[in-house]
Amino acid sequence: NIPREDDADIDCSGPVITNVNVTNITGSTATVNWTTDVPADSLVGYDTTTPPSLTLADGSLVQNHSLLLTGLSPCTQYYFYVQSKDEFGNPSSDDNAGNFYAFETYGGGINDYVYSGAAVPVPDNDSTGVDVPINVSDSGTITDVNVTINITHTWDADLDIYLVHPDGTVVELSTDNGSSGDNYTNTTFDDSAPTPITSGSAPFTGTYRPEGSLAALNGKDLNGVWNLRVKDDTSGDTGTVQNYSLQISYSNPCGPALSYVSNGLTDICSGNGSGGDSILDPGEDVQLRVTLENVGISDATNVTAVISTTSPDVSITDNSADFPDIAVGASAESLSPHFSLHISDGAVCGETIPIHLVATCSGTINQFEADFTLTIGNTINNITSLWTESFDDTTFPPNNWAQVDVSGTAGNWARATNTVHPSGGGTHSGAGLAYFNSWTAGSGNSTRLYRTVTDSIPSSATSATLSFYMYHDTGFSSSADRIQIQVSTDGVTWNDVGLAVNRYDGSTGWKQHSIDLSSYIGQTVYIGILGISAYGNDCHIDDVELSYLEAICLMTPCVAVCVPPSAPEVIVRDGNPCQQNGVYIDYVAGTPATRHDLYVDGVLEATDIYPNYFYNPGDSAQHSYVVRAINDLDTCYTDSLPVNIEDTNNSPTVAPVITSIVDRDPRTLGLLIYYNAGYPADRHDLYKDGVLFVTNYISGTLINPGNNLLHNYRIVAINGDCSLMSNEVAAQDNGVNLPHIPKPPLPEIPYPFPAN
Repeated sequence: NIPREDDADIDCSGPVITNVNVTNITGSTATVNWTTDVPADSLVGYDTTTPPSLTLADGSLVQNHSLLLTGLSPCTQYYFYVQSKDEFGNPSSDDNAGNFYAFETYGGGINDYVYSGAAVPVPDNDSTGVDVPINVSDSGTITDVNVTINITHTWDADLDIYLVHPDGTVVELSTDNGSSGDNYTNTTFDDSAPTPITSGSAPFTGTYRPEGSLAALNGKDLNGVWNLRVKDDTSGDTGTVQNYSLQISYSNPCGPALSYVSNGLTDICSGNGSGGDSILDPGEDVQLRVTLENVGISDATNVTAVISTTSPDVSITDNSADFPDIAVGASAESLSPHFSLHISDGAVCGETIPIHLVATCSGTINQFEADFTLTIGNTINNITSLWTESFDDTTFPPNNWAQVDVSGTAGNWARATNTVHPSGGGTHSGAGLAYFNSWTAGSGNSTRLYRTVTDSIPSSATSATLSFYMYHDTGFSSSADRIQIQVSTDGVTWNDVGLAVNRYDGSTGWKQHSIDLSSYIGQTVYIGILGISAYGNDCHIDDVELSYLEAICLMTPCVAVCVPPSAPEVIVRDGNPCQQNGVYIDYVAGTPATRHDLYVDGVLEATDIYPNYFYNPGDSAQHSYVVRAINDLDTCYTDSLPVNIEDTNNSPTVAPVITSIVDRDPRTLGLLIYYNAGYPADRHDLYKDGVLFVTNYISGTLINPGNNLLHNYRIVAINGDCSLMSNEVAAQDNGVNLPHIPKPPLPEIPYPFPAN
């Protein structure tokens, strides 16, 4: 056996649950949403009482959770909690701190709306078609729409049929189906139908799934004028809309309900800038007004709302606002001072600012949420003309133009001062026009009039267009003499762009035509105009122009007016004179000032510092410290007087070393301590057993420890307020203190005096 040891992390923590909310509330359904920080499964406990006993679960491991509760009772309050387990089975739940989350279902119903007017003819071969209206006076939120139609028409494949919501949303029901069959008879369109209309056959009696999705209308208000739009896109067969009906399922709140309507703003620039023009510019303060509508069935009272944003370029300085009471069907604007925002100096022109609004009122526990956007700056569409050609110069082809036969040799482009065949049509403007001789060139001849120089359509363009005026006449109505716009990127291969424009269209006179060249944005192109003869009248053109549309964003930043602050008063202290480890910069703030920055030797080292700020210069050299008081603008500042100071390191750099300790006389107490001095040092102190024993001890000076016990000795080098210790040496004085015994006196010896 071979022993083996491994380390492994054990995950015992459940996922973190956030953002619990309810959306898409109807009379019988509601969607519960929440997020987790790691993939986890989903469970909702819900009921009309607490604690909830019903559950709905989904085992999929996701971070964004949404469970649709169904089978709910209308106008009923429900309580719920959410729960998630991660892949290791660690659970977490959120029951709103034991209070449980709650929502109230809506009421609602299913109504039928029928068009009962006269049958409406469908125009033959008309791209506009006909709209047949139904006016719905009820209000509510759509949850499902079905459409039943009756149309008599030969050759059903001619028909394109749409449903148009009052807000303009178009749903494709059936286009070009049924081949040569006739009529739509009691044809019902329902998203839940198993058979698509494209698989059906005329007269399509029964229920079919539309080509588009009627679910696109869910969540919209049913109120307003609906239209069944029917087009006939091929000539020869005609018909009428006999009638149609809508079956709309909808939900209605059981009390007050709030809906976002619009917003307005007042922009304020306290410095130099535009301000007051209802355009958001960097640096501005904004008062945001919001209008809400009560779409419920009872008055909304105690209405409040809060807003938030994810944009880093907007600071919401007041996120809440009150509203007046809002009667059923009425709208009201937030009360002063409304909501308040500040646009940062770094906001970019054209930037979209998302705003999320949550409104509440008395009479319901539901919150009403809405999202809308604000835009920085003012975006305008600017049209730039790359060139125009009106053929007024007598030289033809004009400068930078040429012509070449494409099919046959009889075709030719020329200049004239009036229309040729037919004559008398004049020019569209100026002295000249260009024409292709389809009156003289046999059918099938074609000649290209083209630019010999390239044109660059910038990538910043949002669209590009070639426009020209063409003279139409009613002669030779069966001859499809025509103009085809062509584009080449290399001058060799030419591609048709858009549809050819026929000389004959049933009208007489000059008419402008525009060909979309947006697919060539960002490219360099040659432009060609191909004349194609069908042996009818000539094709006349005038005032040709190549242009592009570019969205340009304009803004006027609000620049604060400089009010210079007073100079800060600065004190710089060495944090530790015995060690190079930083200094403390204290200051009395300049006023008015929005921040203070630190400059060291003229270089910015720290922004938005606070008093008693710590800074490490990294060396002991002398540096110049300046605190700059800044008022809003970086260019609006006042500097303090410089303070020059060293971050000193006065500690001795060389430690003293005890070299020896000598017992001077074993018979008496006393030691001699010898050491090598530390450097630099003002003096050296002797410590015995960690306690100062002798100040300013000189190497080799006799000391008396006071007993013959073993003691520990150190020499400490002192330099100013700094110190550095020597090695520690233990020593014992083996001598004893003997009692003092006086010497015996000397005997008296007579002094011999000399004789007289």
